[in-house]
Amino acid sequence: MATAPAFAAFRACMNAPAAGLSAGWLNSHQPGSSTMNTQPSVTETVVRSHLQTFLDQKGTAAIVADYDEHACFFSENKAYRGKAEIGAFFEEFIASLPPRAIPEFSLRSLRVEGDLAYITWSAGSQLPLGTDTFVVRNGKIVSQTFAMYTARTA
Repeated sequence: MATAPAFAAFRACMNAPAAGLSAGWLNSHQPGSSTMNTQPSVTETVVRSHLQTFLDQKGTAAIVADYDEHACFFSENKAYRGKAEIGAFFEEFIASLPPRAIPEFSLRSLRVEGDLAYITWSAGSQLPLGTDTFVVRNGKIVSQTFAMYTARTA
């Protein structure tokens, strides 16, 4: 079965040494709580900072600094493990972007629940839809999925 290795890799990442929820998250998201927490969660802060680092074009080393040493990054074509492989992905990805992709980047949605964040984005007419899911633990990205749709040019 083709999906078995990918599922096993996902399970391994989810059980990586960085596992665990922060006490801050547990304290701020109690069921039945009637007070609204207006402070962004650690997960949201890490994801927004990660996106800003990318948009400010601070380089691959700065982007990869957001990841745990044992992080996993899943794309349609490959599962990348560790900072070196994830860095190689970003080198190729950034080099392959259309010229106006970064200036035209738009965060369409950001949803956060605990240590999980989901975003949708676009980057101009050639990249009308991208999506990422992040798992953040102890202030670092431990797992990420990535997919994007590339529009055909005439």
